[in-house]
Amino acid sequence: IPSRYFWRTLYVYTYVYTYIHLYVRLYIRLYIHLYVHKFIHTFVRTFIHMFVHTFIHMFIRTYVYICMSRGIPEAALGHTYTYIHTYVHTYVYTYVYTYVYTYIHLYIRLYICLYVHTFIRTYVYTYVYTYIFFYVRLYIRLYIRLYVHLYVHKFIHMFVHTFIHTFIHTFVHTFIHTFIRTYVYTYIYLYVHTFIHTFICTYVYSYVHTNVYIYVYTYIRLYLRSYITKEGKGKEILEKS
Repeated sequence: IPSRYFWRTLYVYTYVYTYIHLYVRLYIRLYIHLYVHKFIHTFVRTFIHMFVHTFIHMFIRTYVYICMSRGIPEAALGHTYTYIHTYVHTYVYTYVYTYVYTYIHLYIRLYICLYVHTFIRTYVYTYVYTYIFFYVRLYIRLYIRLYVHLYVHKFIHMFVHTFIHTFIHTFVHTFIHTFIRTYVYTYIYLYVHTFIHTFICTYVYSYVHTNVYIYVYTYIRLYLRSYITKEGKGKEILEKS
């Protein structure tokens, strides 16, 4: 059964991370990048480049060129070359380049890059990344955390703790330790102690007491009694003894 830590982790990952972090990040990417950055970039390219740069360039090429050309003799320059070349160049450069190329370029950058690319990027980032990748990643992480941590880790921990620890502790402590204690205490201590105490000590004590004390002391005592009685000497000693 999933614990409270699992459900708390699921809640934090799902609601806090998804709905706060991603939407704040999406809001920053969408509104700031789309409207602020693109508007500033469009304003710079449209108004500054089209009206300032083109106007200065058109003014220099058209009016300065025409005014300077008027000081040159008509035979060398000619009205046809002056007005046709100047107006054609001005018309081509002004209308074709400024209005056609600039608006097409602006349209491509503005509408295609701004709405199409940004919409695709936003759509891909929002729906694909957020709802597919994030949820797949979320469920993968949750399944990994749930099953791996809960079942594998807990199983390994339970296996190690229960089987290995219990078996080793039971085997080592119960079998080996108890066997060693039993063997050492029973066979070595009891038999050795019993052997030494019972056999050697009792045997030595019995032997010394029997042979040395009884046989030696008794025979010496009997011999002395028999000898003293037989010889008739020392009756006072026997009576005292």
